[in-house]
Amino acid sequence: MVSGVGMLERFANTLAAFRPGIFAYHDFDRISTGPLEGANNKIKTLQKMAYGFRDLEFL
Repeated sequence: MVSGVGMLERFANTLAAFRPGIFAYHDFDRISTGPLEGANNKIKTLQKMAYGFRDLEFL
């Protein structure tokens, strides 16, 4: 896209790069990644709490 406006061109390029994912989101009835993000957050929190322990048996 050639508009002469740098920010607009970067936005258009980003939108074009993410186009398949955007369409997939709408094709699959808006599947949410919320549960996955929640699980990742719990794992990261557990890792922070376990900082300093040497063995997995203490987790």
